[in-house]
Amino acid sequence: MEASSEFVFLGYRVKRPWAPGPGWEPIELVCNAGDDMCEPPDGWVERWDWNRASCYATPEAAWATVTEDSDGYRLFAYDLLPFRFGGAHPPTAVPLDEIFRNDVAKFPDQMFETPAMTEIGYDVAEKNLPVDSFPYSPLVTNGFAGEFTVNLYGLIVDLAVATEACSAINEAMPEHGSHWVVRILWDADRTTG
Repeated sequence: MEASSEFVFLGYRVKRPWAPGPGWEPIELVCNAGDDMCEPPDGWVERWDWNRASCYATPEAAWATVTEDSDGYRLFAYDLLPFRFGGAHPPTAVPLDEIFRNDVAKFPDQMFETPAMTEIGYDVAEKNLPVDSFPYSPLVTNGFAGEFTVNLYGLIVDLAVATEACSAINEAMPEHGSHWVVRILWDADRTTG
């Protein structure tokens, strides 16, 4: 598997990262794919204008979910590695229709060339049908960051380590369904508030 070429661009979202404070070192700002510690804006889901992964096709569409006076929101871009990791079996490719609903807008063809977007790491996020978004990320939420080295954003910087973490989390938490590797980028230059 040439994993780096297998990522699928999901789109953009604007979310507010959580700053945990002392005792969470090295994490300074939680920027995971899950909505529990990196919060989307209030009311975004009622707009019903997002795609299959609860993302938007353009940065502008994502920014339209918040006002400029909203505090602390940032633009993120997400890529999914659609492989199931876990157990003694090799990684298995999974069709996107088995991960995401197919009755809402499709994924964008590609990421817009935005020089401000910088890769900040890989997350392991829960995603099960029929939920559209990633409800949470066990690296930080369930303490798996203590088992795998994470950066100041609560993310893993090495893809091989991220796939190992995904496999371990799928093994440890089968009752939560499937977890997936998500590559996260952000616009470090723009924030609201």
